Amino acid sequence: MKKAISAASLLLLFVMLFTACGNANPPDPGSTSAPEASATVEPVTTEETTTDYLPATDFGNYEYRMLVSDNDLWVPMHFSENDTEIGQAVDDALLRREVYLEEKYKCRIEHTIDSDAVNKVIVNVGGGSDLCEAVFVTAVKTASLFIGGYITDLATVDGLALDKPWWDQRINSEYMIGSRIFMADGEINIRDDLRTVGIVYNKEVYEDYKYNEKYGTPYSLVAEGKWTFDLLMEMIKDKTENPNDATGVWGMLSENAGPYYFFLGSGYKTFVNTGGEFKSNLDDENILNSFQKVLEMVTSTDVMIVNDSHGWFDSDTWGRASALFEQGNVLFRSTTLSAINRLFNMKQDYGILPIPNIGGGSKDYYCYVSGTENSPVSIPRNVGDIDKAAFITEALAYYSLVGPSENFVTLHGAFYELLGNARLARTADDVGMLDIIFSSKTYDIDQVLALSGLESSIYSIAKGGNVSGLSASVTAARRMASRKVEQFVNGIQEKYPD
Repeated sequence: MKKAISAASLLLLFVMLFTACGNANPPDPGSTSAPEASATVEPVTTEETTTDYLPATDFGNYEYRMLVSDNDLWVPMHFSENDTEIGQAVDDALLRREVYLEEKYKCRIEHTIDSDAVNKVIVNVGGGSDLCEAVFVTAVKTASLFIGGYITDLATVDGLALDKPWWDQRINSEYMIGSRIFMADGEINIRDDLRTVGIVYNKEVYEDYKYNEKYGTPYSLVAEGKWTFDLLMEMIKDKTENPNDATGVWGMLSENAGPYYFFLGSGYKTFVNTGGEFKSNLDDENILNSFQKVLEMVTSTDVMIVNDSHGWFDSDTWGRASALFEQGNVLFRSTTLSAINRLFNMKQDYGILPIPNIGGGSKDYYCYVSGTENSPVSIPRNVGDIDKAAFITEALAYYSLVGPSENFVTLHGAFYELLGNARLARTADDVGMLDIIFSSKTYDIDQVLALSGLESSIYSIAKGGNVSGLSASVTAARRMASRKVEQFVNGIQEKYPD
């Protein structure tokens, strides 16, 4: 029997589910280089798709309760507010998945939206109450929960197969603390995909400058490993129009957060896991060198940092910036995929690209998902039945990617085909770029934990336009890193003893 579900519940579900449409192999936890990004999304052909991976079980009306913060509900509106077809298709996929699991496992899946979700977990778990089976809040909010010892180390939960393709392997390795995994993401949720950063370029402006002849198509540059930050800046500077003229062209629109996610495009991490040990990587000179390189965009007169409108906009800064791009006054723009989705009705043609790499000669790309923008799943530490909670969590992720029959439209299928292929991508080349972007998602544990403070420092530098403070910021972060890591790791060890 198909159960009724409220509009609020649908919206909640819409927020909670996240797809990792590409599935790169997990990198070496101690490595600063990315796994090779796949140019296509390979179908899942593991044994689990041809056998009953999670066989029918009677859980006796077991209640699986999801808790989500309502502060994050605006995200799905980026692609549902003006497109009922896409919103309905995703809503239907979410409901279809729930109904299927409830019937197959004789359980009830409930959801609560609470703006005070984090504090509710702290109070209830701290007081020994059985609050819920799954928590979906941002990674930054989740950090406060595992620092306090309120959620489960998922690496110790037998019922979660976190190495499977319906789970995002990058987040497993890049948010890992030693051998501990406190939050997971993947096909169960779409928010991380929507908030992944990339580049969009105006094809008509690119062709007007005859860049196809001079540099080659951006798609070929990406495929050949030639899509680098240096080349991006060369193109930005090479254009002829003065952006300060009324009809001029800006080389790129970015934002205060831009330099930091361009730095992460290098693949370097300020903190890493090496041999199961969580430690600082700030002494690597490549960190400082990469920051120095990307801050060139801050001093360039051809780049507009949109948060600070340079006197161009009196109000509605982001809307006016988007209009500049749509009207052909911008060559490149760095932003999230949810913002690119708003270009659906743009008359001029555009293309989608990953964040460029820094080293050059590599086909590895890193496209950032901020810890304030994703909503991974975690499990409270005192959950009533960890085996059942893990089983349903695994089933939610699995059946978001793998349908029980050919006619079963999964969340992955609904989101990726309708939004990715039909809404964002205008050409087959763009579909290939989306595959690379999704398989190249990168996460930053330093940003989540605010250990070095460099993310906020780089943000302030971009906002103020004065790059002279970079070396001092990195030096100060290096000086404090060892002590901060020791305090943090000792605290985790105390809360989660081996």
